[in-house]
Amino acid sequence: MPQDRKFGILILAICVPLFIETLYFPTRMYVPLGVAFWPRLLLGCLAVCGLFLIIRGSLDKGPFDRLNPKAFIAVGIAMVYVILLDAIGYLLLTPVFLFVGSCILAGKIDRKQIITGTIVAVLGTGITYFVFHDGLYVQLPEGLLY
Repeated sequence: MPQDRKFGILILAICVPLFIETLYFPTRMYVPLGVAFWPRLLLGCLAVCGLFLIIRGSLDKGPFDRLNPKAFIAVGIAMVYVILLDAIGYLLLTPVFLFVGSCILAGKIDRKQIITGTIVAVLGTGITYFVFHDGLYVQLPEGLLY
C-alpha cells in the first residue's frame, strides 16, 4: 500500500472521532456560530485532505521514495519546542525554534541561510506575538521573562 494512502487513512482515523466529539460541545447563546464551528471546519478540511491522499495514493503506480529523515528531525524539534515552551517562554524559544528548523530543512548552511533564518525567526516571532498577544488578546507563555 502506498505511503500516501496509509497517511490518508491515518488522518481520517484521527478526524472522525474528533468530529464526533464536537457533537457533544455545549451550546452558548453568545457565540453566533457555536463553539464547535471552527473545530468542525478544520477537521472537515483535514478529512478532505486525507481523502485526497487516499484517492491519489490509489492512482500512483510508480516507485516510491523513502521518507526523508529531515522530516523526523523537524517533528522531534517541534516536540521539544512544545515541551519547553511553558518553562522558557514564547519570546525566547520561538526564534530559536524557527532558526534551527529553517537551517535543518534548508540542507546546506551558508551565510545566506544564516541571514535568512535569522530574519525569518525574528520577524516570524514578532509578527505572531503581535497578532496573538496584542491583536487577539491570547496569553502566550512568558516562561523566564515573567
